[in-house]
Amino acid sequence: MSSSLDNPCHNCGICCLTFPLPPFDANELVRAPNELMEQIDDYAHGARYRDTNPCLWLDLGSGKCKHHQVRPVLCRWFVPGCAACNELRNKAGLPNV
Repeated sequence: MSSSLDNPCHNCGICCLTFPLPPFDANELVRAPNELMEQIDDYAHGARYRDTNPCLWLDLGSGKCKHHQVRPVLCRWFVPGCAACNELRNKAGLPNV
């Protein structure tokens, strides 16, 4: 079992509020599972889509990514507790990680 020192993520989901869709680059789109890409495409062209929505893959109840194992590289580079993380948390009125 990992401790909060091993993983400073508090599952606030703040990093997932920046993009309404998983931010895949062109190379990743080719490798992503078809079923998930169809889900993203349907949502992006549907009536519920808004630029201000949280990421489609964010589980609002847990604050975790529903498809963490295939998340885009941009999401993988976003390290819990990094300067960008804490900046977003501060803007939302949350303490630094």
